[in-house]
Amino acid sequence: MPDITPQFVMQYERRMAAITENEYVRRLAAQNTWWNKIMRPTPIEGKTQRLTWFLDTALIEPVGPSGTGAIDLEGMVAQSVELPTFRHGKGIEVQRDQLEDLDGTGLNALAKWSENIGNETAYYPQRLGAQLLLNGANTDGSANAYDGVPFFADASNPHPVNPFDLSKGYYANWCHGSSSNALVKGYPGALPIHSYGSGNVTADVAYQNYAQALACIQSVRMPNGVDPRFLTPRYICGPQALAPRLSMLTDAKFIAAAAASGGGSLDVSGFIQRYGLGEPLIIQEISAATSYSSAMPFVNTGGVSTWLNETMTGSDTTWYIVCQEMQTTQLGGLLLVQRKPFKVNYYTGDSGGTAMSMELDRMNKFEYHVQGRMAPAYGHPYTIFRFDAS
Repeated sequence: MPDITPQFVMQYERRMAAITENEYVRRLAAQNTWWNKIMRPTPIEGKTQRLTWFLDTALIEPVGPSGTGAIDLEGMVAQSVELPTFRHGKGIEVQRDQLEDLDGTGLNALAKWSENIGNETAYYPQRLGAQLLLNGANTDGSANAYDGVPFFADASNPHPVNPFDLSKGYYANWCHGSSSNALVKGYPGALPIHSYGSGNVTADVAYQNYAQALACIQSVRMPNGVDPRFLTPRYICGPQALAPRLSMLTDAKFIAAAAASGGGSLDVSGFIQRYGLGEPLIIQEISAATSYSSAMPFVNTGGVSTWLNETMTGSDTTWYIVCQEMQTTQLGGLLLVQRKPFKVNYYTGDSGGTAMSMELDRMNKFEYHVQGRMAPAYGHPYTIFRFDAS
């Protein structure tokens, strides 16, 4: 039966820290890590941070006959967004007797917890990224972008190209339902690509819908309402059920044509080479099997940091295209706002650990805590587009 000396405590905690670190590194190296491709880490220096940028509204126009001096003068307009952070964490409590008796219970519990928490701290940003996708069309304020519209907005409530001049037009980054709407020109409506179940489509129709999705992305204008944004599609994403079709859309050379189109095969190699989205991102966290509740933090219209408990529900037929501007713009698209990374603290009633506690000594307990300050947040809506099957 060992003595719980300061040396024992420190050696034990070093072991726990090593297990945590090893599990963290292993999880980051896993092939199913996708969050770092479609989320942008955004470190901030305070509890919240407001980012402000000028809109690109400059537009040269004819000024009339020489000598009239009729040059229109324009001002610059700025857009801003408030990025909050919240505390996230977990802990474990173990009786001192469990360690002293070394019957395996205490040792295994803390070792297993260290493995779990190492995995969890590495995986946590990915869960937050999935929640941004699943909650992105919510109309209760938790998904609002900086223009006051839900991040994923359809043609019935679209994003303004210029929030300060609505005459410049609108765009939608959520395609579903009917294709007819006057606010967003060329809005395609639902674009199914799945090959099974209700509403399934043939391979050639899937390609046509894929082409419409790319055309929808290319139709987005700059804030001056005239010039294209020249968005660059980078990744195509979807749940495991869409993996065969996503692979086909990005890697096939020929596809079968429907009998109604004359049958045979269609050469799509040139089209794929032109857009070159590469290997699809398979996101298992957004499949139809997903259904759970989680708190979603956000800044409400009064500027107060708050959160709502939201239900996350996935789909096997919804897919996304992520643009390169997700990472290259000043703000980014889906954000992981970071104030402090996760850190494990060890609290005991003896020497060793991060700190000693009189209460823990009285209760003969050890407590390990992991905490960090961060939050998922929405940036530029035009950096990612969502496509539903109906």
